[in-house]
Amino acid sequence: LLLFNVSKASAAEDIKIIYSIFSRTINVNTLKTFAEEGYSTKKLKRIFKEYKPSTVIHLAGQAGVRYSLINPQAYISSNIVGFANILENCKENNIKHLLYASSSSVYGDQKKYPITESFIPNPKNPYAKTKLQSEKLVKRIFKNSKII
Repeated sequence: LLLFNVSKASAAEDIKIIYSIFSRTINVNTLKTFAEEGYSTKKLKRIFKEYKPSTVIHLAGQAGVRYSLINPQAYISSNIVGFANILENCKENNIKHLLYASSSSVYGDQKKYPITESFIPNPKNPYAKTKLQSEKLVKRIFKNSKII
């Protein structure tokens, strides 16, 4: 079980949540946490080879709308390119389960709440656009896969 997260501080809180949700279905005692900026293809290959996970939880990525307006390249690099690298490694290593956190920002301004996945995406800023592209990457890369 691999957890990719933004920082070690947020990983501690996320681990508590993950444990409460998944403790009956996956062995959370095998959880390995990785929290740092950017994962090179080479480093990811090493991580996947060393730990041989069956489940990957991806909660990392560049977050926040405001900064995305100033530095959209950081969001493209992390939320699209970095995530694509993780997805490719998941596919190459026959990962059985992938948990990925997107954002309700992909739906833009809504009049109705709660927002559900049946809403039509309408991203309004670079952050939301990169999160939507990340969702599309999952669908494209695992189109013919049995990953859940």
